[in-house]
Amino acid sequence: MRTLYANGCSFTLGDELIHPEVERFPSIIAHTRNMFVTNEARCGAGNEEICRKTMNYLMEYIDSGKDPKDLDVIIGWSLVSRWEYYDEGWKGLTPNSVSNTQNAPYYYYGLFQSTEKDMLDFMWEVMVVESFLKKHNINYFFFKIDAGQHIMWNQTGAEIIDGFDLDKVNKLYVENIDTNRFPSLINPSETFREFSLEYAGLKPEHHPNEKAHELFAEYIMDRL
Repeated sequence: MRTLYANGCSFTLGDELIHPEVERFPSIIAHTRNMFVTNEARCGAGNEEICRKTMNYLMEYIDSGKDPKDLDVIIGWSLVSRWEYYDEGWKGLTPNSVSNTQNAPYYYYGLFQSTEKDMLDFMWEVMVVESFLKKHNINYFFFKIDAGQHIMWNQTGAEIIDGFDLDKVNKLYVENIDTNRFPSLINPSETFREFSLEYAGLKPEHHPNEKAHELFAEYIMDRL
């Protein structure tokens, strides 16, 4: 039996779905194609975590002697500004995890985060995973959860943008990523959120609904 490996954040985990174990798109794909599925997505996961956990899984899969031709991989890349750090275990870092005060986004984005570094880190993470998959001829598909523009406000009314911006990185990075397998990197309409808004809808907390997962599973299967 073939294996489907999925990783990402709440969009891949199926947050807000009534029965996420069967209604999220990786489970739908695995059921349709009679595959075993491993889903390591976590709500709030950033791309560092997604890259780290995916690489660990892939290296252990290859090291175990399993045939890479029996593996399909789907990665839902998250917000570029989410980080992780190590303190007696890996921990995610977002504005809410820094502080529960209203000014947390200001300190987080104003003092630590920069779009330039976030975008460069993201390109490296994508290229690390993609290079390993191509080296071992593993079938895969990547997508972004959304277009990546999030506007917040601090107590002084200042605008803070948590943004995905390809203009912040050397265009050669984009040219060296296979956008046939990662179309939403350059086409915002193919991100999961925009896809959901176009064809199905979102849940109250802005995650794709059941119909969106069903249609997105079909969209991926047409490309995987």
